Amino acid sequence: MEEINVPAGTKMFIGKPKVPLDPGLTKQIAHAAYAAPGVVEAYLPQIFVQGVMREPAQALCLVLDAHTSRHTVYEALSRLLPIVIPSGLHLDVRFLAHDDSMLATIRSLGCALSRPNGFKRLLSFFRPRGT
Repeated sequence: MEEINVPAGTKMFIGKPKVPLDPGLTKQIAHAAYAAPGVVEAYLPQIFVQGVMREPAQALCLVLDAHTSRHTVYEALSRLLPIVIPSGLHLDVRFLAHDDSMLATIRSLGCALSRPNGFKRLLSFFRPRGT
């Protein structure tokens, strides 16, 4: 997992994923994302940042509440995502402000991650693999 930092003036392309991640994996990523403190919106669009990324890939795009730092969420995700992401799969993270100009585009793509229904259900997704 790595945070995508986009230097000012860099071209960034955002679209609907050509080959979306497996729906079961997407659901587990949603559970991990919303288990992190302060996440109010989560998306998995396909992103390509010219000069930063080698190829387009789905990235976890998050909108946080006003009281939560990116650092806090990043630390939580660095513990949660490895539980659900298979080895060999890399997932970049991009934090978006509530007034980010890209947010309307991302919302329109239909790649929003649904918020889990209830804490007990959430915990079932974080059992160690193979149990």
